[in-house]
Amino acid sequence: RLVPTVRSQCMRCAFQLAHTNAVRASVDTNLCLISETRHATPPQPEAGADADTALKERRQRNLWYRDPKTAIPHNEITRFPFAVLEIKLALAENDDLPDWVRDLEASEALIPVHKFSKFIHGTAVLLPDEVQSLPYWIDDPTLESSIRAAGPTAASVIRGA
Repeated sequence: RLVPTVRSQCMRCAFQLAHTNAVRASVDTNLCLISETRHATPPQPEAGADADTALKERRQRNLWYRDPKTAIPHNEITRFPFAVLEIKLALAENDDLPDWVRDLEASEALIPVHKFSKFIHGTAVLLPDEVQSLPYWIDDPTLESSIRAAGPTAASVIRGA
């Protein structure tokens, strides 16, 4: 049975013309990936209630998410240090890329990362024992400090460290 394990949280700005979905773009900034595994911090009891009661209530409601009133431990969150731009084009088979997309790709403003996945990144960093192989972008030196900030388990995925 599949259960949620990683949640993403970000600021998203999306662009699309009102009359067509031929071009859609989104920019995600302040991207945080958060472990939502069952071992996540249990909810804090309300004043006067005990921890066993709070955990029992959570299990009865079958909640997979963490208590929003509780701080997230540093080893259960990783902050991705870059914005993520995704452009989706609905082009016919013989259509060329729009010039502005070609210009953007040719510029040095973007770093293309083939098949990048926020969720694979979050799982590899926060739950490395759950992945069969690490994504290739984990070795990028510009990600090292954000990975190390998630604690020793996360830092173990950095090759050569």
